[in-house]
Amino acid sequence: MTPAERARKIEQEEFAAECRAARARALAYSKECRQLEAAKVEAWMRDRWENPATVRFNTIRCFERSKFYTFDGKALTLTQWAAETGIPLQTLRYRIDKGWHLQRALTEPVMNRAQRAKLHRRNVEIIRNMVQHFRKAQRTPCHSTRDQREEHTCSS
Repeated sequence: MTPAERARKIEQEEFAAECRAARARALAYSKECRQLEAAKVEAWMRDRWENPATVRFNTIRCFERSKFYTFDGKALTLTQWAAETGIPLQTLRYRIDKGWHLQRALTEPVMNRAQRAKLHRRNVEIIRNMVQHFRKAQRTPCHSTRDQREEHTCSS
C-alpha cells in the first residue's frame, strides 16, 4: 500500500469515527430532550389532577395570546365577535385583513350569493362604460397624432 493510499484510509477511518461520535451526541441530546418534555407533560398532568383550580387559570392564560378588538365598549376576540354578531369568523378575518375598520366589519351585513352577483354585474357594467368612454376620448382630435395635435387646440 502506498503512503497516499494509507493516508486516505486513515482519513476515512477518522471521518467515520467523527461521524459515529456526532451521531452518538445527537442521539444523547434528543434522548435528553424527550426526557425533559416527558417530565414537563407529567408535571402538567399531575398538577391538573391534584389541583383542578389551575385548569381554569391556564386555560385563560392560553387566550391571552388572542388579540382583543374593542367596539361599543366591549373587548372581545374575533371568535367571540363572530358568535355575538352572527358573522362567520372567516368573513371577519377577511374584512380585518383587507383593512376594513372594525365598526364596518362588525356591522355591515354579509351579502348572500345573489347580492354579490348583482354587485359584480353592476361593477362590470361600470368598467365597460369607462372603457367605452376612454376609447371615444382617444378618437377625438385632442388624443390624435402629433401632427394633428398641432392643428387643433383642446379645451379643458
